[in-house]
Amino acid sequence: MTSESFHIAKGRGAEGAGGAEGAEGAGGAEGAGGAEGAEGAEGENLGLNRAVLPH
Repeated sequence: MTSESFHIAKGRGAEGAGGAEGAEGAGGAEGAGGAEGAEGAEGENLGLNRAVLPH
């Protein structure tokens, strides 16, 4: 392997690592969306309980 091809291979490896970080970031965004959904469901339950229970 020449030094030039080694640098190319090393550069591709670095790009691959960046892609993995991007995928992890997207997963984190999905997790945040799930948390928002759970908060919304809790809010709806509170609203239903207030409507059904006598004051």
